[in-house]
Amino acid sequence: MTQDINRNVSNMSEIINQNVAGISQSAMASNELSRLAEQQKQQLSFFKL
Repeated sequence: MTQDINRNVSNMSEIINQNVAGISQSAMASNELSRLAEQQKQQLSFFKL
């Protein structure tokens, strides 16, 4: 019983760490998209009608 609990807690810890890594990657991608959108906005401002 105790071994099962330890194994489950260990598995949960691993999943949490994977989620944190995924969240970090998502945040970095979001920041990059924001930067690219701002860059595109500046570039397109030259083509005002």
